[in-house]
Amino acid sequence: MPLQCPKCHVEIDGENVNITEDIAKCGYCGEVFRPSDELPHEDLQHYDPPSKDVIYREYASDGGVTMLLQKPGITGRSIFFFGFAAFWMLITVVVSGAFFFEMLKGEEPWPMIFFFVPFYAIGIGMFLLGCWMAWSVTAIQLAADKALVSKKLGNWLIKKEFPTANVEGFDEVIAYRQNNRPVYCGAMMANGKTVRFGVQLSTNDRGWLLDELNASLRKLQR
Repeated sequence: MPLQCPKCHVEIDGENVNITEDIAKCGYCGEVFRPSDELPHEDLQHYDPPSKDVIYREYASDGGVTMLLQKPGITGRSIFFFGFAAFWMLITVVVSGAFFFEMLKGEEPWPMIFFFVPFYAIGIGMFLLGCWMAWSVTAIQLAADKALVSKKLGNWLIKKEFPTANVEGFDEVIAYRQNNRPVYCGAMMANGKTVRFGVQLSTNDRGWLLDELNASLRKLQR
């Protein structure tokens, strides 16, 4: 990762860096800082920054950051829930339709219609879950006072929020297993909990995201 100004995030030219004295000056905004505080740790790998169509990011002057992840789109998991919902609703409509026809003839009591309400609710729920997996937008926000991971689809919002001081870090974890093979995602660890995100990202994009989040976290927790 190239050396960037901690204030305006412009890439620093080599002529503005004094490695011996561990000092650098931004040619754009004039900020003076220590390069050793901004360079990634040696144990971190180097990843190519993804396009903003994949991860849109905004950096704050205090070291905070907001990352917006692209919508996953149609994946194997969302297809499973869409397929399950379609099959379930087909069976439910056929069976309930037969009962409804009998009700119209007066051969079945009308209260029987309430028996099918939970079955329709399950089918609709599976369909909405598929939509959530395919088109929800994930946001990871780090600020001086709080850190949160949220997912939103329309007016449907789920978020996990913690004090930034309680965040232990960001790392790669197993999201689930497919054909007995692990599928990885990113995660925020805080208060002994693991909040997962970004299962749709490539290895490079996920690695870049985790490095950026950990770098911002270190600045905010100084």
